[in-house]
Amino acid sequence: MILLSEADEEAGSTGIQWLIANAWDKINAQFAVNEGGFAITTASGQRIYEIQTTEKIPTRVILVAKGTAGHGSLPRDDNR
Repeated sequence: MILLSEADEEAGSTGIQWLIANAWDKINAQFAVNEGGFAITTASGQRIYEIQTTEKIPTRVILVAKGTAGHGSLPRDDNR
């Protein structure tokens, strides 16, 4: 399982673009699960819900990070 959290979607997606270009072997997976779902209404009024794995619920995790603090859109040499 790979937990990838990057938060620059509003700023040009430079974080994920960097990961794809420089760390693909670390994030390559058979499939990915996004955090949300989506629904659309057809012309006939039928609702179609795209698949989502779970509702957003509190989940406790312990995250240990090493290296110099920085921003996901500007990775540093010592925290890749």
